[in-house]
Amino acid sequence: YPTIRTALEALRVGAVDYLSKPFTRQELLGPINRTLRRATVPGPSAAEAPGEPAGTDAPEGKPEPGDRFYLREHSWAVYQQDGKMKVGIEASFLDGIDTLASLEAPCENDIIEQGFVGFRLKTESGELHNVYVPLSGQVVQVNQQALNDPSSVGADTWLVLVLPNRLGSELPLLLRS
Repeated sequence: YPTIRTALEALRVGAVDYLSKPFTRQELLGPINRTLRRATVPGPSAAEAPGEPAGTDAPEGKPEPGDRFYLREHSWAVYQQDGKMKVGIEASFLDGIDTLASLEAPCENDIIEQGFVGFRLKTESGELHNVYVPLSGQVVQVNQQALNDPSSVGADTWLVLVLPNRLGSELPLLLRS
């Protein structure tokens, strides 16, 4: 029986994506095309991507400011001094899609859940892509500049600032760089 936890584990060990049933043909085409594009782009494969299970080198599982965590090939989160985390889209995900035409993100005060769709992307060619978020919590700020100009979004662009609420149980499901 599939669960978010098993889906996250599959992503952590190298799955490109997961789809919940029922899904449409258009929802299936996005991950297929993204995978095919990445296969033609030189660089490390998912199996060679840097990272190790989170929590292995963090004292008592508490992250330090600047620590970066990944939901492989989907999203990243960087721990801030104030305990909040900036969240953005992983470089390998962006490398596998055409130029962004639109980007939907959660709004301020929304609650996001680890492993669920956090960002919906539409490319200039009309493909739809869902990006799963790496952690749960309340969105405290949205990067409006990125939403207003999706073509400017890059691997280091944060999209939302989140006050996490389950780091202890969620960080072990992520990779740490």
